[in-house]
Amino acid sequence: MSNSPQNPVVKAQAEMIDSIKSYQGATLRTIRAWSDAFDKVTPKTPVVELPDDMKPAVVDPVEVVDLNYRFAREVLDLNRTFSLQLIEAMRTGRPTAAPDAAD
Repeated sequence: MSNSPQNPVVKAQAEMIDSIKSYQGATLRTIRAWSDAFDKVTPKTPVVELPDDMKPAVVDPVEVVDLNYRFAREVLDLNRTFSLQLIEAMRTGRPTAAPDAAD
């Protein structure tokens, strides 16, 4: 399968990526606008330091995202390897070309 932009699968994938980028951009703009508006109408509150015994229970959201995407990447890599192994297993024992009629 060609990676040429004319390939229908590659073209559909590129269009899907563009759509995802578009809605993600719109979502980010909306959340930023909402957050800015919310900040303007809510009173400023002091930052409260958590007690040391509670700090381990609070998880950094960036760390959660990183852990989940690391896991997803491992699953995708595992499935890719498995898919390629399946293709190879289906080829094993099969002739790759038609036998020569002269034999």
